[in-house]
Amino acid sequence: MSVLSRVKVDRFRNLEAVDITPSPSFNFFYGANGSGKTSLLEALHCVSVGRSFRTQKIRPLVSEGFPSFTVFLGIDNQMAAGIGLSKSRAGKTELNLLSVPQDNWKDVAERLPVQLINSESFLILDGGAKPRRRLLDWAMFHVEHSSLNLLRRFNRALKQRNSLLKTLHTGSRKKALEALLPWDREFSESGTALNIKRQEIATKLDDILQDYLNRLLPYFSFELIYKPGWDVSTSLLSQLESSIDRDLASGTTNFGPHRGDIVIYAGKSIAKETLSRGQSKMFVCSLKLALGKMVSDRYADYGTQYSPVFLLDDLPSELDNRNQELVLHELANLNVQCFITSVDKPKFTKEKLKRDARMFHVEHGKIAEA
Repeated sequence: MSVLSRVKVDRFRNLEAVDITPSPSFNFFYGANGSGKTSLLEALHCVSVGRSFRTQKIRPLVSEGFPSFTVFLGIDNQMAAGIGLSKSRAGKTELNLLSVPQDNWKDVAERLPVQLINSESFLILDGGAKPRRRLLDWAMFHVEHSSLNLLRRFNRALKQRNSLLKTLHTGSRKKALEALLPWDREFSESGTALNIKRQEIATKLDDILQDYLNRLLPYFSFELIYKPGWDVSTSLLSQLESSIDRDLASGTTNFGPHRGDIVIYAGKSIAKETLSRGQSKMFVCSLKLALGKMVSDRYADYGTQYSPVFLLDDLPSELDNRNQELVLHELANLNVQCFITSVDKPKFTKEKLKRDARMFHVEHGKIAEA
């Protein structure tokens, strides 16, 4: 199990000169609203995937009056060879992994897989299809790293096709079909392969998820149904040809994996229409645990020590003490490193959790072990 052995954050939002040694298991951060608890999780998330989970902009992440922020994560007590990130207000980014400069986030994301549970996680149930596709693609990348190339290939074909559709809508149908054909073939080939991999991931995920749901939400019968984004009884290429008039009129591609989704049922009803807020959070926790287990098991097959780091923002929100304990028990069994925030100091002990646990108090951007 690869863990973060040290966390240093400076000039990230209101965090200043943070330098902590986290537990390899549970780390609880408590303090008043606005003290910097969520900002710490946000900094870890930025290092893992290159972006915040709260904003697309860089400027709000840099402390007022400073040109840039820095985050450094020690891995397995190797402070000289961890992960370092610096981003400036001007947009300059410096990323290092094991003292080697990185041009992109692929290797860092592989080394530091992160699962976030926060208020936005409810979008998995309540929002559109995009958050659910992202979950599948996150798992797909960590189960098979080469799938990233396939996803990039498909997204490029989608972008090129949509660009052409916007310029061809005033021309003849025949000329449009001829101009689109090369990208239609690329879109169809990569999209069909992408769909197969997503289907495989969805099936594996559902198998693991059902075990967690049986323990965390035993009073419901859940079903996950994967929707490819087109009628797979016909080829994707044929679907593109038959929908050309609609695509030209709208200036966008209306069928394909970019329209894929997972429909989640609780009993015979759509889950978001049935579950309470607390039950929804337990479902989200179950889903994230299942993703964590899938990736941990796959990395074990690779023979690596990598495992997901869980970021849980305001765990007590929507959950009573019993359900909090259930989630923590499953995280302990998964043997992952966790960073958990709350307003009040948690009452969980090492003896109760049966895992090492450390408490940190956050106040005005300063973090101290309690």
